[in-house]
Amino acid sequence: MSIIENIFETVLGGGALALLFFLIREKCFPFPSIEGRWFIETKTIVTEYNPYMNMILIYEIMIWREGNTIKGTAEKIYENSSGKKGDYTGKNRTQSKIEGNIEKRYFGKDRIYLHFVEQGFKRESTAIFELIYKGKFRNRDKATMSGKFYSTAGDSNGKAHARKKRSPYYFML
Repeated sequence: MSIIENIFETVLGGGALALLFFLIREKCFPFPSIEGRWFIETKTIVTEYNPYMNMILIYEIMIWREGNTIKGTAEKIYENSSGKKGDYTGKNRTQSKIEGNIEKRYFGKDRIYLHFVEQGFKRESTAIFELIYKGKFRNRDKATMSGKFYSTAGDSNGKAHARKKRSPYYFML
């Protein structure tokens, strides 16, 4: 066999192997279907601002995916804290811009990282969400994401849970 035949066989075999790995990754391990409308509920566990302790917030978010990048918007729609309890409607909702990414894990649950920049009534604040995607293969409307959040508002952090439907509230059970 000549050296040119050996090179040709190596290139052809390498190309076939690369195509096989690409198809396995795309068909057997696709990115999670997170696009659409979600409700993220947070419960503050640690804070420097005492009125935020055990505060529950709910955000309605709209997100889309471009490769492993996530973009979207959010509105704060509910609060249960020492000073307030109830829904936010219309002009009383604060808005946030969302950016993030998906960490694809082939031997575990995918991780979703979201960065919120919220335009509050008194000042701008930011929050980072670290969530684990718990997808449903046949019914993506039953998918959830759970994890934790860190916020500059009150120097707080706590638990976060996201689902496709607004109620019943996760942290109020």
